[in-house]
Amino acid sequence: MSGKSCPERPIAIVNRTCWPHGQLIGEALLCLGERLAGQLPLVFVGQSNEDVSAFARNVGRAQGIVFAVCRLRADSAASIGRRIVDSIVFALWVCVSLVKWRPQLVYVATDPPVIVPLVVSIYCRLFAARYLYHLQDIHPETSRVTTKINRYVFSLLRSIDVYTLRHAGKVVTISSQMARELEARVGHELAISLVNNPALSDDKAMVDSAKSGDIIFCGNAGRLQRIPLIVQALDAYIGAGGRLKFTFVGGGLFASMLRDLSVRYDSVRYLGVVSAEDAARLMSCHKWGLMPIDDEVTRYAFPSKSSSYVMSGSAIIAVCSASNAVAKWVEENGIGLVSTPEVSSIVELLKNIEDGYFVAEDYREALREMRNEFSIDSFLDRLSYEILSLRNVA
Repeated sequence: MSGKSCPERPIAIVNRTCWPHGQLIGEALLCLGERLAGQLPLVFVGQSNEDVSAFARNVGRAQGIVFAVCRLRADSAASIGRRIVDSIVFALWVCVSLVKWRPQLVYVATDPPVIVPLVVSIYCRLFAARYLYHLQDIHPETSRVTTKINRYVFSLLRSIDVYTLRHAGKVVTISSQMARELEARVGHELAISLVNNPALSDDKAMVDSAKSGDIIFCGNAGRLQRIPLIVQALDAYIGAGGRLKFTFVGGGLFASMLRDLSVRYDSVRYLGVVSAEDAARLMSCHKWGLMPIDDEVTRYAFPSKSSSYVMSGSAIIAVCSASNAVAKWVEENGIGLVSTPEVSSIVELLKNIEDGYFVAEDYREALREMRNEFSIDSFLDRLSYEILSLRNVA
């Protein structure tokens, strides 16, 4: 741990992902810390294998921020057992850090979920502090969609998170569907604010730039993204003579399927994992953004790539059921198209795009109007307001 003792009770940001890593979220939370540090002293509790304080000094960042950072022992590629142990170690580190620095306000998100927010909740009850609980995903429900969880363990974890929700000074989540799920859990209305996840963008020209590429998928190629279905649909579409070109960016469980698809067809590129800046640049060059999503998970999460597509000006092709929260969001805002999760429907939609029945430019104005909602500045304005307003709550 680095830094001198704070002269008054500070604000704390608690999040495992810590700048300079984590790309977008690491940068966004550092910017949040820099804003809040202008109001009160601030402690950032996170994990990193870097000397974050020294790095920040070298680049002239993080004025007024004390970093309480422990070593990162497991990343997303590590085994489940190792990640669990690392989460427990981080939870203990959070406990020690909070007791040492005694913050009066705490921001905590679902990175990692359930246990660390519980630690924050207990600390706040013991030390007369208040906390904002930011749920980018609702756990353990999201985890259960992809992983078999013992029903007793699931019930315990859910009960823990209900406790944390009930005692939060403020709750922030992404969508109205997620807000309804949280209120159904607790059994009464909560003081919930909706804040969109931010997306990286260099400048406004991204929306207005000429787009030479056809369709891009940018994100995690995991269990929730219907990658096997997408591969089947593209096999059928390209095999029947389809001429649209596809770019896939990102890693994940089904990355090898995307790599194999790119080997089979010249019209498919697989670029693997790239930096957030390169991903934003690639999206800005494509007319359409492909967004397949499992129906069940949208009750508990919202695709992070949605904000990136809006910021880049790529019209969205959502692959999900029509009643899905994502489908309603796309159609109500007029920012793209929805295909049901069936090979024939996806192929038909792609043919209609190829034949000019649907044109990405028709959605450009709606995307431009939504763009400010997903900017980092908007994200910071909303969150800093919500956190600082806790000082005025008796």
